[in-house]
Amino acid sequence: MLQESVRVLAGVGEKRAQDLADLGIDTVGDLMAYYPFRYDDIQERRLTEIQDQEKVTIKGLVVSPPVVSRFGYKKTRLQFRMMQDRDVFSVSFFNQPYLKDKIVVSEDIAVYGKWDAKRKTLTGMKILGSNSEGDFAPIYHVNKAIRQTTLIDLITKAFDQFGEAIEENLPVSLIDKYRLLSKKKQCMQCTFH
Repeated sequence: MLQESVRVLAGVGEKRAQDLADLGIDTVGDLMAYYPFRYDDIQERRLTEIQDQEKVTIKGLVVSPPVVSRFGYKKTRLQFRMMQDRDVFSVSFFNQPYLKDKIVVSEDIAVYGKWDAKRKTLTGMKILGSNSEGDFAPIYHVNKAIRQTTLIDLITKAFDQFGEAIEENLPVSLIDKYRLLSKKKQCMQCTFH
């Protein structure tokens, strides 16, 4: 089962299978064993505990409408203001004008980015929404054709569809003695936590 082509998964056609092959992913087993190379800490933080130039997730209320400024060829800056407790600060996203529709005044939002304490601004990298789950986000090696969200969605589908086919390669006596996670749980934990 795990040796089947990734094309057995919904949403994977010939083109996407080739894009996955460029990452070294040919089979469902390859996809399930494609681990993140790092994890980003996306725990929500308070402004008072953030160091200058630290990458953080800040949750707050949007208090000004988003404005997109264009400068140069295909260069944009999306700016808006957020409030956490009573502190108001600016948020900027560069070359991501499509995020404008996700930013609504008087709604809570969580933004992951780099904090500049001197200017009291956050240079946003991604919007997590107001109900982001977990403390860490996996970051995978990807290419232009396969994005992080697409890859995570495909890995989730693979585990849902073929997770029962993962075979344990350690004796049960060792697993019990050392209270180890099963291979299936290890794969899922490494991939999604």
